[in-house]
Amino acid sequence: MSVHFLPVAAVALFAAFTNEGCEFGSRSDDGRASFALIDGPAERVDLVKLTINRITLGYENGSVNLPIDPPVVINNLLDFQGTNARQLLPLEEVRDGSYDWIRLYISERNGDSLVRERENGQEFPLQLEEDAVSGTETRYLQLNQSFRIPDDEDARFTLELDLRKALLKPESSYYLLRPTLRLARNEDSGTIRGTVAEALVTAGYCTSDNAADEGRSLGNNVYLYRGAGVNMGDIYTNRAGSPIGSRNPYATARVTQNTGNSEYSFEFGFIPAGSYTLGFTCQGMADEPMRQDSLRFDARQEIVVEAGEVLELDLL
Repeated sequence: MSVHFLPVAAVALFAAFTNEGCEFGSRSDDGRASFALIDGPAERVDLVKLTINRITLGYENGSVNLPIDPPVVINNLLDFQGTNARQLLPLEEVRDGSYDWIRLYISERNGDSLVRERENGQEFPLQLEEDAVSGTETRYLQLNQSFRIPDDEDARFTLELDLRKALLKPESSYYLLRPTLRLARNEDSGTIRGTVAEALVTAGYCTSDNAADEGRSLGNNVYLYRGAGVNMGDIYTNRAGSPIGSRNPYATARVTQNTGNSEYSFEFGFIPAGSYTLGFTCQGMADEPMRQDSLRFDARQEIVVEAGEVLELDLL
């Protein structure tokens, strides 16, 4: 079983107002699937609260509605990175077969979803659509990606919401959550885990802050790209969150310092099997998603991720 995925450009954002065309309940030929959520790092905020109340799966002739009751309240999505995923739906019976898209429904109602800025501690409502009336709707993020739920085995899926790409502050009163999702089937994915040499995070050209976040550091990141021989670049998106150009990373991971032993480490979870290129930058805080930035990358490596395996690296 392979994992199919599309670049973020194929992701669309919609407002949710209807349940027409949805299937509810189970059928005799159902498969079993579960869904969980992780996030990519974001340095300028220290809290992202989400309230998720439904998942919908779409196929050619209809859709399957999966209510989450009671809703899952994630008090801080930043706590769920790498392989530490927040479960949204446990294994349950779902129509088996192929699907074309998945929607994640998020409540914008007052206090249900919000962001807190790290520098000043100020909180802002989180919206999924610009110019919408804040605090009144449940809307959804949609990822257009082919995937399959088999009828003869369990399928566990993990969504990643890359907050470094997703969060945008279009004005002073709220944050916009853009649809920068990826989806992987856990059984077809692997883990990348490693350490980073101290000399790389303390170099004179670094813009990171190693004393920030109670000594765990901010601005040190590992960028991951699909394929070998990649020309690595920064995060660069349009206003909708879709990547501009071919040098955007597939995923990024925060490098954190263990305050007990001073070791700098990182982890990518739920990475589909295949070939990748990765590199370390200590200039992550200078990477603005809607601006093309020139970042320095060190300790470049070309790797192969295998399903079910943990790849351990030392970036020197």
